[in-house]
Amino acid sequence: MTRNDDTPTIIEPLKPEAVDGYVEAVDPPEAKLKMTPDAAEISGLRLMDAATKARDKP
Repeated sequence: MTRNDDTPTIIEPLKPEAVDGYVEAVDPPEAKLKMTPDAAEISGLRLMDAATKARDKP
């Protein structure tokens, strides 16, 4: 990834949710995902939390 590409930078973290034993993230981009470091870190934490909740559901 270069800094000169035209991919919009995501500044808001993803908001994944545990749904029926899976993790769903609404409105992620269809192609390459370019995020700020803060948005990526928070998204990662949210994904891990949603994964834990999804595993806990029968």
